Amino acid sequence: MILATEEQLIKTELLRCLHVFHNFCEEHKLTYYLLGGTLLGSIRHKGFIPWDDDIDVAMPREDYERLLTLKDKIGHNTILRHFNEEKNYIYPFAKLCSTKIIVAEDFFRPFICGTWIDIFPLDYGFNNNLINALAYKIVRSIRNFSILRNGAFRVTNKGALTKSLLIIGHFLLKPIPNNFLFKISEKFQRFSKKREEYINFHGAWGLKESGPVVTLKEKKLQPFEDYQFYIFKNYDFWLSKVYGNYMKLPPIEQRVLKHVSKIIVNHYSDK
Repeated sequence: MILATEEQLIKTELLRCLHVFHNFCEEHKLTYYLLGGTLLGSIRHKGFIPWDDDIDVAMPREDYERLLTLKDKIGHNTILRHFNEEKNYIYPFAKLCSTKIIVAEDFFRPFICGTWIDIFPLDYGFNNNLINALAYKIVRSIRNFSILRNGAFRVTNKGALTKSLLIIGHFLLKPIPNNFLFKISEKFQRFSKKREEYINFHGAWGLKESGPVVTLKEKKLQPFEDYQFYIFKNYDFWLSKVYGNYMKLPPIEQRVLKHVSKIIVNHYSDK
């Protein structure tokens, strides 16, 4: 008998959760798009990037807010987590988490959660690039403060001085509530009332993760592993802006897992 590796188990559960999420969005007429490496994987690999181990989706702010109000209806061995509901939740965006496979990320203060899908709100930007850049820098700075406050950093392979400064910063910022930091962040994310530009303020690629609403609002179904999920119809615009020649594979040394999660509870194991 061939035993599944932890990585395979996590990917299988992530795919199940994404299928649950897709069906729920269809039922409630919520718009979402695959994003990041998940979007890239859907185009280049028709599924997971072999060295990727997470799933990212994005939703226009209005759909994202509706999802939060419906969170108790999703079910199917998942739970939607958000900082509005949990004072110790360490992310400024929602995650759809499995209740079947629980993992721990190897941070200074390990984050323990069901395997998850990151759900990013697509907020509206300004026509002025300088204002967009300023808003992004403020949101990113608050995010960095929250990472330090929550101990969501790794100390392995860090020098003694760097490690000491990170730990001191963590304890100095600990009294500040997560909810306070994230609500300030959302004020800047939602400041613009113009509905012309989508921006993922929490993306890893900065303002590259943005584009005209008119260019991106249409969606289409795209094969991903054994299912089909929604992507931008004009996915080439987004992927080219973020990755350049996105169909070209990166060098072998860059084909490594970004996250280091270890399964601590597997409710499939008794089956």
